Amino acid sequence: MPGDHISKYADDSYLIMPPTNSASINNELVHVAQWASHNNLKLNQSKSTEMIVHKPRVKKDTVNPCAPIPGVKRVDSMVILGVTVQDNLSFDEHVNRIATQCAQQMYALRVLSSHGLYGQNMWEVTRSTLVSKIMYGSQVWWGFANASQQNRLQSILNRAIKQKFLPPNFPSLADLCEKADTVLFSNVLRNSDHVLYKLLPPLKSTGYSLRKRIHDRALPSLSDSKDSLIRKTFIHRMVYKDTY
Repeated sequence: MPGDHISKYADDSYLIMPPTNSASINNELVHVAQWASHNNLKLNQSKSTEMIVHKPRVKKDTVNPCAPIPGVKRVDSMVILGVTVQDNLSFDEHVNRIATQCAQQMYALRVLSSHGLYGQNMWEVTRSTLVSKIMYGSQVWWGFANASQQNRLQSILNRAIKQKFLPPNFPSLADLCEKADTVLFSNVLRNSDHVLYKLLPPLKSTGYSLRKRIHDRALPSLSDSKDSLIRKTFIHRMVYKDTY
């Protein structure tokens, strides 16, 4: 139906539907199951979950949910391509999971250090494990992370630097995330086949000689940008990066 969107990544599929189409959820699932069967696949309903997304400031008990889908578990959060997304678009669980996993990796790094690994070799191992774990999918969640969450993750890097698992001049988490944003955005701008390319605003044509910007895209109107959630998304943040 109009407004429905489905994304498929390997053997994972995500069906996104607006509340106006909630009455057709079961029919859409039947279509997905039929498509899977036609392509020699099977929809594993026992592993399927449903999540009702609402704005952060909306109390959960005030949300009028649709009827449960038979045989499908309703959850408050789900892991989408390695990033934990909650129904209120918060990333508390994701940050908590990162912090827990990093604590385990810090222990492993201490073991390596006790066995004589140090200096450049230790730094490379830490970058490949601890830093990569923190940075995974940062373009998705960094814009939504509050100051407390950012400081919590930065403190992990600070401890790694203090214990000499990273060089003393190692960049801050904010700088690392900004660099990751810039690299991805540049790749999207250059590659029309990129999965995110279709989310870019249209090209802007002007006869004026204006200061150079990081992109040649038209800025969305302010009326389209009032929602604070939209402002936190990757494409919107990067499109407006040199105008704020």
